[in-house]
Amino acid sequence: ESYRGLPHKLRHSIQWLYKHTKAQWFTKVDDDMLVRIPSLEQFIEHIEKQQNETQSISFKDQPTIIGDIIYDSEVAKDGKWADLDYDKWTYPPWPRGASGYVFNRPVAK
Repeated sequence: ESYRGLPHKLRHSIQWLYKHTKAQWFTKVDDDMLVRIPSLEQFIEHIEKQQNETQSISFKDQPTIIGDIIYDSEVAKDGKWADLDYDKWTYPPWPRGASGYVFNRPVAK
């Protein structure tokens, strides 16, 4: 297991969860984090209710990620974290893993 292998490992974990569960929401947290499940459930219910009242598309069908989303982060082209395989200068928006995040079934699909 290596740092560079984490995206692959995470992708396969999400695929497994999607295939083997009927869960509508998933969370990704580090092993040194604590999740208050009742509070998280209340928060998601609040967000779903709010979105359903203001959106014409069902929130359940809308791909949703909740967390510390990073925008316009530059791709390192040299040094320890260089990503020479990615040919763009910035990454698309991505959730910071160290902060933990929640995503729904359409994202896992």
